[in-house]
Amino acid sequence: MRAQEHNDFDAIVIAGDLGGDAAEELFSILFAWVIGGAFLSSMHDRRCKMSNAGLADAVNALDAMAAGITPNRAELMSGALTLNCLVNNNPVSTNLQLAALGLDVQASYGAVYFSDVGCRHAGKLAEEVRKLTR
Repeated sequence: MRAQEHNDFDAIVIAGDLGGDAAEELFSILFAWVIGGAFLSSMHDRRCKMSNAGLADAVNALDAMAAGITPNRAELMSGALTLNCLVNNNPVSTNLQLAALGLDVQASYGAVYFSDVGCRHAGKLAEEVRKLTR
């Protein structure tokens, strides 16, 4: 698509009800090649499925942030979507809410500076999410 356009603007906007069954597959395809931009998800579907793959992606993204490196974009977006689904549809701990927020901020604003304390905190959040995969 990009080669056919003569401008510097790239955007994909999806509005409307995608359905709980289609959303996960659609987002996994889109996030595999998204380079930058903002991520906004409003999941109102109570049947939202939380996959172990999405949780593993969240853990990998948080582990990268704990190491002070930029997470893989596809894992970051998949993990953010999965944790948003979890947080929006279930009573969860403060740490899981913070993990979801952290991935949202990283996905929306790109490289976020982490101090040593921030990196350690990202590592603790990764451990909280990792518990869900067991």
